[in-house]
Amino acid sequence: MEGNAMLSRREWMQRTGVSLLLVAALPAVEARRGRGEAEDDADDRRGRGGGRRGRIRREVRLNPTALGRATRTRGKARIEARPDREREKFQVEVESRGLAVGTPLRVFVLNPAAGPDPVAAADLVLTPNPRRPVELRAELELESESAALPAGVSPVTGITEIRVIRSDTGELLLTSARP
Repeated sequence: MEGNAMLSRREWMQRTGVSLLLVAALPAVEARRGRGEAEDDADDRRGRGGGRRGRIRREVRLNPTALGRATRTRGKARIEARPDREREKFQVEVESRGLAVGTPLRVFVLNPAAGPDPVAAADLVLTPNPRRPVELRAELELESESAALPAGVSPVTGITEIRVIRSDTGELLLTSARP
């Protein structure tokens, strides 16, 4: 081989012993994890689940709008599904340092798998956060194990957007869409 000649992929694999499947699979796994889409759980890694039948998790940061920034409001959502066990979970956490105790909130989801229009998933009320006295908090947890999820929320893996509004004024505070 000449001094500056580049190795072909095949020659490089033969010399290093690296498998083409491994080289091709790593970028796809990292890209999937980087977007926060599907994540295999521990059972899948031990060989008891498997790919699509295993747990699907996604954590989504809720971005504050101008009003959300002004009221120092932040939030996040978690979506979890176990298709092999027909279990779904949808959680939303909202924290604020600028809204009043008792402020009513409403969580909307956009789920094209269930219909074209946003659906009200639940109403929440801000209460004092026991861990941080200067902060208010509201939390939503919907699980298919304890009760049926509201129409339009299921399947949770189909949720494409989450919005949190002040239900007394209708103003948007947080959204999963890019600002």
